[in-house]
Amino acid sequence: MDANAKWIEKNGTLFPKIKKAGAAAISYKLAGDLLFVGGTAPRDKDGRLVSGRVGGELTTEEGYMAARLAGLAVLTYVKDALGSLDKVEYCVKATVLVNSAPDFSEIEKVADGFSDALTEVLGERGKHVRYATGASALERNAAAICDLIVKVRD
Repeated sequence: MDANAKWIEKNGTLFPKIKKAGAAAISYKLAGDLLFVGGTAPRDKDGRLVSGRVGGELTTEEGYMAARLAGLAVLTYVKDALGSLDKVEYCVKATVLVNSAPDFSEIEKVADGFSDALTEVLGERGKHVRYATGASALERNAAAICDLIVKVRD
């Protein structure tokens, strides 16, 4: 794959290359046997932020794909933090914030994109408790922002 590519293929799944957060806020934090991955927005294959309101500029299906991209990005942070996704015992809790139009009510369908990415890559270990809600505005107009708590294997 091209050295300038924004995505990396691992076992048939494409994962985005990640950028670390700044000094004041970090992308993830290991606390004992729990890994906390901070809010992560979706980026397309060219590294561009997927933005817009679901139910407005974006369809439910486009929102689903955006949340799925955020899920793959979160898994990339998990791999960066732990060295391998094999060190994931299981996913504990996820939060999915969906940038949604005022009358949009299919938040769960969009959030399924994030959850589906986790279970596609991790299998049963990817199943998690989830909180999903609509937001009237997200940073840089991101379509979704997602975070995750992971139990790390001993």
